[in-house]
Amino acid sequence: MYDFVTVHWSGNMKPEEGGIVCTTNEVAGNTGLTSSDETDHHAGKEPSRGKSGLISRTVSQVEMEGSKLDLVVFGATGITGKYTVLQLVELATDVGDLKWGVAGRSQDKLESVLRQISSKTGKDLSKIKIILADVTDLPSLRNMTSQARVLINTVGPYKLYGEPVVKACIDGGCHYVDVSAEPQFMERMQLEYHEAAKQKNVYIINACGFDCIPVDLGTVFLVNNFKGDVNSVECYMEVWQKTFMM
Repeated sequence: MYDFVTVHWSGNMKPEEGGIVCTTNEVAGNTGLTSSDETDHHAGKEPSRGKSGLISRTVSQVEMEGSKLDLVVFGATGITGKYTVLQLVELATDVGDLKWGVAGRSQDKLESVLRQISSKTGKDLSKIKIILADVTDLPSLRNMTSQARVLINTVGPYKLYGEPVVKACIDGGCHYVDVSAEPQFMERMQLEYHEAAKQKNVYIINACGFDCIPVDLGTVFLVNNFKGDVNSVECYMEVWQKTFMM
């Protein structure tokens, strides 16, 4: 189960087709597939069907899918990554059956982050999977994406470090989410990787972070329209949430 938000599909792409999705501070919706055809979905193939028309899978396919993590946070030792992991711990507590892991370059730093958040939340994170991956090492990225259904990439600047992760996600059949606020990076990824992602039924979803723009624009609007001097501004955010099965 995940928090529900609306996704704006780019062009004429249908939800079941995969590809690169343009979003506005929003998170991906589900794949539109049931758990019975997830394996073929991630492999970029049509689900196999028996004479009855029902989807069938081999034992090895079931085992492979069952071993995958639902979510992996890449760059978990950075500022954004730490906050993401903290929120993920709360989400996992609410959901109750969420398999997730953390990834980055340093085993020691990743273990330290988990200890810090464990101390802050009171949750036992000793069994959370740690994956070592580096943006300069493509095999390590592929190893990471092959173990996850969804990757949350918090490693930036994306203009410098984002493309190898996008490519590894497409290669590994792993959905990709980031918090980029870099239009040049997002547009280039869409131009260069949309078709490849679509063929593999992989979502590449950028700009899922809630940036400072609403606050900045709101403050400018207030200063321009307030009759007097503005000494301070307090901002509040109201979020509507709904849960659904992915």
